[in-house]
Amino acid sequence: MSKNWKNWAKLFVVALVMTGTVQLSAQTPTDNSPYSRYGLGNVLTPNFGAVTGMGGISTAYNSYGSVNLNNPASLGFLYTTAFETGLQSELNWLSADETSDFFADGNLSHMVLGFPLKNPLNRLTALKRSTFNWGTAFGVTPYSKVAYDIETKTVLPNIDTVVSRTRGTGGLYQVMLSNGVSYEGYAAGFSVGYLFGKINEDRTTVFSDIPNSFTNIFVDETNYGGFIYKFGFQKEFVLNKLDEADKNTAKANRKQTKITLGVTGNNSMGLSTETSSLDRRFNTSYGFDTILATTEVLGNTILPSAYSFGITIAQDNHWLVGLDYSIARWSQYSNPSKTDSLGNSFRLGFGAQYTPDIAAFNSYLKRMTYRVGGFYELDPRVVAGEQLTSYGATLGVGLPITLPKKGTVGYTNIGVEVGRLGVGSPIGETYMRITAAFTLNDNTWFYKRKFD
Repeated sequence: MSKNWKNWAKLFVVALVMTGTVQLSAQTPTDNSPYSRYGLGNVLTPNFGAVTGMGGISTAYNSYGSVNLNNPASLGFLYTTAFETGLQSELNWLSADETSDFFADGNLSHMVLGFPLKNPLNRLTALKRSTFNWGTAFGVTPYSKVAYDIETKTVLPNIDTVVSRTRGTGGLYQVMLSNGVSYEGYAAGFSVGYLFGKINEDRTTVFSDIPNSFTNIFVDETNYGGFIYKFGFQKEFVLNKLDEADKNTAKANRKQTKITLGVTGNNSMGLSTETSSLDRRFNTSYGFDTILATTEVLGNTILPSAYSFGITIAQDNHWLVGLDYSIARWSQYSNPSKTDSLGNSFRLGFGAQYTPDIAAFNSYLKRMTYRVGGFYELDPRVVAGEQLTSYGATLGVGLPITLPKKGTVGYTNIGVEVGRLGVGSPIGETYMRITAAFTLNDNTWFYKRKFD
């Protein structure tokens, strides 16, 4: 296992460096989401691999060859080492009154490495089959994203035209370590991580009609940091028992139909904040004049408690349908540097996938997995006295990565999400999100060789 460990470790470190480079360059994004100025920005739920094309139904989803950190209990069903990294591109169309605009952006979306602590090859050759499994994973995923650039003009009769511009950049990221164990269809897991990041906001006010007038410039920078956690449970129910003649055949899993129930949750959590502010004014005659400067103002931000519930019905390696419902008590949210008032939110997602024949080696199209899904969400952000709502539809496809003499060594999962945020609000935001997740598998980790 040592050689494989070194190779995978090198790959993970290189990918971490790449992630850091992209994050630094992403501080001046090319997209524009006006509603990301509220709270901590657009809160993101990383959809790993397959669930991207199935409406994000991750609470009751597990796979023997891919990682799902949204429910750490799913790691109890992981039977092969899986390294996954994702790329994401987003297209945004903004509309307000009779005006519209278009923005585009792209970045790395996540990176995670997971592996079982008991080798699957040893499990197959063991005289007594164990019903216990333990999987672990760690990775880097985004938590929220802030990217907006808003300009307004106000005409003051007989005085001036005031141009105000507000811009925000940054976001939060999380480094997670997760563990999950399973025993006879029951699974429990726990994730702990560190949430960190920086959000910048600057506001500029210009009096365009008054000669040599002062331009007011306000810059606000807040750094966040703190530990977060999540627990999860899953339970599998087998609807049909296998015949003795089928238990050890390659088609055994194709004949088993299972119902999986899942739940995740966390209580409210605190983040430490450090805020620096600079208020200045400027004109061509006097230059800059500092009005107020504050540095390292410490505070505490409260994140909400959140829970999710899910169910899937599946015939292994053939088809799956599922439903997810999640709630978050964002009314608990408080932030000393931003006094936004948020409301409790919920999300309802549904999805399905179908693989015609995973063993059809003479037909690549039959070995592909086809996915579809959708969702409806009540967003926590309140605009003009009304909470935002969003809805969308997803499509996806799973492409097996097959090598000569080695068979399938991984998957490329491509997902497309089309949605609408701010239904009935002053600014409508229509988006298309395209994600490509690459998963590589290796079942030689922790392999114990036996000699006669």
